[in-house]
Amino acid sequence: MIDKSYLMEYSKMAERLEIAEERLKMIDPAGISSGLGGNGNTFGYDKLSSKVAVALDLRKEVEELRKTLKKKRDEIDRALKKLPPMERYILELRYIDRQPWKVIVTIISHQKKHDIQENHIYRLHKKALRDICKAGISKKWK
Repeated sequence: MIDKSYLMEYSKMAERLEIAEERLKMIDPAGISSGLGGNGNTFGYDKLSSKVAVALDLRKEVEELRKTLKKKRDEIDRALKKLPPMERYILELRYIDRQPWKVIVTIISHQKKHDIQENHIYRLHKKALRDICKAGISKKWK
């Protein structure tokens, strides 16, 4: 069943994907080629092959994370559709968008055009977690 730990794991996996994508962007192709020396020294080539290997590993990790996240997101979306709109929105903000509680309260208060107490949001969150567990969607984490 989808529960809080399932949603938190999805959130952590999405964060790992962002970090891996950033690391992949930081690998500079110009930096890789500038490590090659013209003096017959093979050290530059060893350095290049090492950077290429790191880039390939990162690219593979990014592709695997994207694939896994897509499957998990589809499963979460199916379960979220069974919730009332406000409960669904709170879970999306918290676990999909990874927003802190203060931001969630501010967003919802602004949309409702009046102040909403944090405790009310927490109660809705707790109810949403209970309801999503009742949805009975099985989880198949690798």
